[in-house]
Formats: sequence, C-alpha cells, structure tokens
Amino acid sequence: MLEDRDLRLLRVTFDLLGNPLWWWGVVALSLGLVTALFGVIFAAVQTDMKRLLAYSSIENIGIIVAGIGLAVLYSAYGKGLLSAIAMIAVLYHVLTTRSSRACCSSPPARCCTRPASAASASSAA
Repeated sequence: MLEDRDLRLLRVTFDLLGNPLWWWGVVALSLGLVTALFGVIFAAVQTDMKRLLAYSSIENIGIIVAGIGLAVLYSAYGKGLLSAIAMIAVLYHVLTTRSSRACCSSPPARCCTRPASAASASSAA
C-alpha cells in the first residue's frame, strides 16, 4: 500500500536524523501546506481528468508532508502523544489515498461494463 517514496521520507525523518530540531518541522509543515494549496487550486480548474489526478496527487503529498512536519514539530517539543496522533493521521491518509487509487485504477467489474438494462435483465432471470 505504501509507496516507496512515503517510506523513504518517514525513514529519513524519524530513523536517520535522530532528534529533530523544531525548525525542521516548521519547514516541512509550511512546504506541505503550500504544496497542498497549490495542488488544490490547480486541480479545481482542470478539465482534463489526467491533469486533475496529477494535481490531486500533488495535494495529497503536500498533506502527507505537512502531517510529518507537524509530527516532527511535536516531537521536538517533547509532545510524544501529539506526535503519535499526527503520525497516525499521516499513515491513515496514506492508506486511504493509496487504496482509493488502487480501486479507481483497477479494471471495472463485468457488470459495470454492460448497459444498465442488460444488467437488470440478467439479474431478474
């Protein structure tokens, strides 16, 4: 479910950097919020579905980075419970966006490709 870039970002942030400084969280939080806002604004005006999904992905990565920045900020100030809640929210967001992408990109079921009248006629028989 988790993509490789998400795991690398979490691994570098919490395993390899050691004790985070407070300003790392501020930088990640502000970068994530700007990226999410950029993605939402540009996705709202798209007419092409592929571009809309691309800007939606940018927005989702921005939300993930903002959540990680919030977790780093809480961790730097010794608020372990709030940091854990922020990380749970990040992981929940990653899980739901990746699973919804998997459902949207999978081929439709056979009943979804037939006209509605044919599907209801075959289920009545």
